[in-house]
Amino acid sequence: MKYEAGKKKKFAGPVLLAIIVVAGVAASVIWKNDTTRFLQSLNQGVLTTEQTASTQAKRADPTLAPPSISWVTSPQGAAQNRIAMAFKVGASAPLRSVKISITPVVKMPGIEVGKEVMDVPTYFIGRKSLDWDGQIDLTRSLLAGGPVVLQIIAQDNDKREGLSDTVSITLPEHNFNHPVAKAIYGLRKTLKDEPHAKRLETLRSLAMILQQRDNFENQELTLLTLRSAAVRIALDRSTDGLRSALDLLWHAAILFEDAHPVGLAKS
Repeated sequence: MKYEAGKKKKFAGPVLLAIIVVAGVAASVIWKNDTTRFLQSLNQGVLTTEQTASTQAKRADPTLAPPSISWVTSPQGAAQNRIAMAFKVGASAPLRSVKISITPVVKMPGIEVGKEVMDVPTYFIGRKSLDWDGQIDLTRSLLAGGPVVLQIIAQDNDKREGLSDTVSITLPEHNFNHPVAKAIYGLRKTLKDEPHAKRLETLRSLAMILQQRDNFENQELTLLTLRSAAVRIALDRSTDGLRSALDLLWHAAILFEDAHPVGLAKS
C-alpha cells in the first residue's frame, strides 16, 4: 500500500507539472491572441486616422481663393530674341507651378497649334508669393515669328489655378548663324507649314545634310537626333509624330549651333 501511495505521489508530480505547462501555454496563446487583436485595433485606428487626415488634406478648402497674377510690365522683346517681362503672383497655399501659355492670334498654316504651354524658369517651393522679373526664351515655340497672346498660369498645391490678363506680342524667332543650323531650322519651318507636301523633300534634304560627315565630327548626339527626326518623318504620319519630328529638328539645330559658336562651316 505504501508503495502504491508513493507511486501515486511520484506520478502526480509530473502530471501536475504537465497541467501547469499546458495551462501556461494556453494562457500565453490567449494573451498573444488578445494582444495581437489589441495591437491590430490600435493600428487600424491609426490607419483610419491617417486616411482621414490624408483625405482632408487632399480636399481643397473652398473658401480659399485661387492664385492671383498681375503684370508689372508688359512682355517685350529683349536681347538674343528673348522676352522680357515682370509679374507678381499671390496665393493662399504654396505654389505648385507657374507656366506661360502661348496662343496664336490668327490661324497658322500647316500643323494646327491651338495653344502651347511652357514652364517659367523659377523656384517657389513652399512659397505663397512670387515676384518674377526676367527674360524667357520662347523661340522653340512652333508659333515663333507670328502674333500671339501670352498668359501666365499659376497653380497652388491644392490645384487651384489662377490666370493673368492676356497680352499680345509678336513672338521672336531664333537667329542661327551656322549655315547647317540655319538649313535644319529652315527644314523645320517648311515641314511645319506644309507637313504633307514637303515631307519627301525634307527627307531628301536631311539625307544630304547627313552625308556631310565632316560637319558632324565628335557630334554623335546631333547625328542621332537628326537620324531620329528622319525616321519619325518617314514612318509616323500622325500629328503627334510630326510634332515630335519638329521638336527633334529644333534640338538638332541648337546642338549644332552650340558646337560651332563661331558660325563658320568646315571647308
